[in-house]
Amino acid sequence: MYTLILILKFILSPIGLCYNWLDSCAVARKPRPHPFFPNKAANASEGTHTGRLTRILGVNVSKRGLLVKAGSAPNQVVICDAHSMPQGMVLSGGTAGDAVAVALMGAADSTFLMVSATPIKEGEEVFAATEGRIQGYPTEKGTYYRVGQALGFARRPGEVIEVDPYAPLSINIS
Repeated sequence: MYTLILILKFILSPIGLCYNWLDSCAVARKPRPHPFFPNKAANASEGTHTGRLTRILGVNVSKRGLLVKAGSAPNQVVICDAHSMPQGMVLSGGTAGDAVAVALMGAADSTFLMVSATPIKEGEEVFAATEGRIQGYPTEKGTYYRVGQALGFARRPGEVIEVDPYAPLSINIS
């Protein structure tokens, strides 16, 4: 039906016939649910995100500014550890099952406020650490993920520090 209205509109509109009637029919059409994702709330346009995604927490998160990685279920995130690639940073805390906004690493349009795991100097590159926090250059052997550059100082663990985020890059310390 809608296709017929559009065809009539394009055929008859140049001669000015039935234009208002066709417009009112087109407006009256009810939107249909998405055929593959009928209950979709956030992320309505796949592939067109502007630096943030909505994800479901797989664990309790006490505060914002912690790094998260993909969880075991679809659209789920869990706290990132030092040797896992972070997907982004949570913009709020919550309990398991809550929907939260996740700022994507490397796609952000602003700096991030992140939680430090160690003292960090201004200008130092920062890496993923335990409990979703960040650290300065790692000293122990292993694979770590560089996530940004510190724009301030963190004198002790747990301090919030401003970071210019990068897309995560794997670094092997040997």
